[in-house]
Amino acid sequence: MGDFRLKLLGAFDTSSQLLGQQRNETESESEPHRAHLFVQPQLSLNRSKEFQDILAPWQLTLVNEEQLLHAPAVPRNHTFQLTAELQELLSRPASQMRLHIYSDAGQELALELSYNPLIVNNRTGSILAGIILLLFYGLLVWEQLDRPFAAMICAVLSVTALAVFQDRPNMEEIKQWMDMELLTLVFCMMLLILILTETGVFDYLAVVCFEISGGKIWPMIYSLCLATCLVSSVLDNMTTVLLLTPVAIRLCEVMQLDPLPVVMGIIVHANIGGALTPIGDPISIIVGTNHFIVENGVNFLTFVAHMLPGVLLAVLQSCAYLRLYYRNIEELRLNEPKELAELRREIRVWQRALNAIAVSSKDAQLVRGTLHGKVKHLKRTLRRKQRGVGSTEIYASTLDELKQKYPIKNKKLLLQSTGALLFVIVCFLVQSVPHWRTLPLGWVALLGVILLLIVLDRDDMEHLIHRIEWTTLLFFGAMFVMMECVERLGLLVSIAELTEHVILAVQPGHRLAVALAMILWITALASAVLDSIPVAAMMVKLVTSLVAKSSLGLPMQPLIWALTLGASLGGNGTLYGASANVIAAGIAEQHGYKLSFTRYLKTVLPMMLGQIALMTIYLLLAHVVFSWH
Repeated sequence: MGDFRLKLLGAFDTSSQLLGQQRNETESESEPHRAHLFVQPQLSLNRSKEFQDILAPWQLTLVNEEQLLHAPAVPRNHTFQLTAELQELLSRPASQMRLHIYSDAGQELALELSYNPLIVNNRTGSILAGIILLLFYGLLVWEQLDRPFAAMICAVLSVTALAVFQDRPNMEEIKQWMDMELLTLVFCMMLLILILTETGVFDYLAVVCFEISGGKIWPMIYSLCLATCLVSSVLDNMTTVLLLTPVAIRLCEVMQLDPLPVVMGIIVHANIGGALTPIGDPISIIVGTNHFIVENGVNFLTFVAHMLPGVLLAVLQSCAYLRLYYRNIEELRLNEPKELAELRREIRVWQRALNAIAVSSKDAQLVRGTLHGKVKHLKRTLRRKQRGVGSTEIYASTLDELKQKYPIKNKKLLLQSTGALLFVIVCFLVQSVPHWRTLPLGWVALLGVILLLIVLDRDDMEHLIHRIEWTTLLFFGAMFVMMECVERLGLLVSIAELTEHVILAVQPGHRLAVALAMILWITALASAVLDSIPVAAMMVKLVTSLVAKSSLGLPMQPLIWALTLGASLGGNGTLYGASANVIAAGIAEQHGYKLSFTRYLKTVLPMMLGQIALMTIYLLLAHVVFSWH
């Protein structure tokens, strides 16, 4: 007998799902009074009635007891992995294994159980999952297929792989994997942003930012990045990029800049800012609301205090990297302005005149000195204009022209849509409080959009619906299915087992340093390739299991900070490492600027690796050298 998978259908709690990604039900329940169901494998070696517990029990959270009889049935899956020793014991003729299923609920409940002996082991499944991921990223790099179509191909292949190994998911499971809450959230926020766009508010905000930055390029970029970081620490990073990306694109168009470098900066800082607070993004919420972690002293202030130094270091590193990467300011421009081209031509003319004069007399030296001063003056003027610093008169006239060209078009619509947006944002903040969390974020956004549409009483809904970025939603759905299949094939479990095996092999005195570095780097690299949310959920299980082993003597908090920073920053590694990345790329494409996978990879991956190296130094100094925890 080998590994086997159980599928249970029952009245299980669904509030432990965050944006469609199931959190660890053995640890994440923040309400201790909820009833639970336990599935405990047991073994008997002599056909007697004496059974002993083997393996860790599978624990599932049930709905409230008053809902047990009428709550809808929810499927849950779990894989039990048998060690070589257990498989040898089970091969004996007199051995028996049974499942002890019990509950601490005060009443009876109905269950449906399915047993599936796994033909594929974790190693084979992990190899197959790796091949599917390589194909997925190969199609994206090749760029001969649209992103949604490439994701759909790999999703179908991954479901087929599960079906071949007799683990085919049903349509109900696939619908759950597609994460309707996240898709609803993105759909509603897209609709809200489209209505706001009709008011001209994004053009107006772009002019305001131009005025604040004084028309200077780098102050504008830095202010956008810092604003993104701050907003993302309060709102989730997907909502942040939905709000700020249109403003950034319009501002770049006003300043005749290529929007894609600025969009990449917004993506990076949205993921960085989300790590600052336990309500900033799904990864932080997974960590900050885990019951085991909360019980061990991680509260809101503790989380912020330990994340703040890492976030500040990451922001400084990313800003310095962007300045160094785009040190040639012309790479940020869409087209070189006529004024700069004329200056370059004039410099070449004066330089040729300077080179043509030989040093043969004092008069020639005097002329050369005059020409050299002229060339230096022109070059200084060129550098100043490249930085966006022109004369005060030109800046003032440009600002006046922009204000006249981009006013608020519909103030009444702006008030109505801004009111709906503020309502949604306030509800988001209320839902971030654990005991007030009653509605999923997708339903909150849907409620705000419905209220706005009722107030507007529009008759052109078909026109609005056609403008939704449907390809982004389709890509999300297909990618979520593929990632869930990859997880069921055992890739994430194999990564966790490898990590635990290496940490256990290290001497106790160096175990914390090795554990910090491994969890940080493995989480970051896995988050860059896979979706960062399931990686974070899997690594939370690994960290809590390592901390629970008293023989290891590992403190919990340093490992939690390594996990959070690794998942949040690692999601920046590729264009598909985090949901916010895909949304921002979709908005840019909707405005006519295609952000390719390879361009993003070449620009941002080195930055991400540098950030993880910096976080390694920070965590080792803070928790190995100074024992901050």
